[in-house]
Amino acid sequence: MVELLRQVTHVFLGIAILAFSVSFGLEATAYALFALTIAYSLLLYASTMGWVKLLYIFIRKNELFPGSGALYYVASLLFIASYPHTTLPVFAAALLALAMGDGFSTLCGNLPIEKHKLFNGKSLEGSFGGLVVLFLAYAVAGYPLIVSVALSLAYALVELLSPIDDNITVPLTIAILAFYII
Repeated sequence: MVELLRQVTHVFLGIAILAFSVSFGLEATAYALFALTIAYSLLLYASTMGWVKLLYIFIRKNELFPGSGALYYVASLLFIASYPHTTLPVFAAALLALAMGDGFSTLCGNLPIEKHKLFNGKSLEGSFGGLVVLFLAYAVAGYPLIVSVALSLAYALVELLSPIDDNITVPLTIAILAFYII
């Protein structure tokens, strides 16, 4: 149940950030992400001091430090939005991969069906589910078919093979690839 809540938050936070960036532009998004990073860091500090217990329902036991995944989520998007040559389509591609692909790969991977384990705790069902949902998200967002296919496949490979937190590797890899193919 906790993982479901985490992933639903993952998806809806991404949709909210995407709506904000489309409405107000990348510069405003970078400022908002910076403020969100600072606020979240202070909230993490308050949690470690025992002042706030709210975050503990979202924290995985295997994280580098409590809340690191969420901090990486926002910080990687801040880095991409702040990069001078980033365009809205590049930022949106990275954000969709992080929100839709990553969120739905975990949701599909946690379905109560027999799973075909690959490695790094990943399953074929989760990887395929994330790839399909991300492809559909790119198609709905209006990316060309070949771009949607390339970005979705790249996402699935990075998600599957990443040796570090995928909240860092997925958006950065997709942003770099999108920069060259969009």
